Amino acid sequence: MILATSIGVAFCGVALVALHYFPWPKRLTRPQAYIVGTLAIIATFSGVCIYLAWWLPLAAIWAITVGAGIAVLMCYAYDAWRGATNLLRMGKHGDSSDDA
Repeated sequence: MILATSIGVAFCGVALVALHYFPWPKRLTRPQAYIVGTLAIIATFSGVCIYLAWWLPLAAIWAITVGAGIAVLMCYAYDAWRGATNLLRMGKHGDSSDDA
């Protein structure tokens, strides 16, 4: 277990550095960068779990990660919607206050 974890730590570190300096065709948005980094970490952990035949922790980490990812994307979608709503309100009233 110690060897598998050590290899996982080294692999994950190398993967994250490589992904950080990878020549992406365009700059990643924050959510895209979160996804890429999280997948590098989860893929490494998954490899260790598969090697050690830890099926329940493997399923749990993926369920937790997918749930958390959906929550983050929903927050970004809500923030974008609120920004669009505020822009519409500013265009209609000339400011963003509700005192009109």
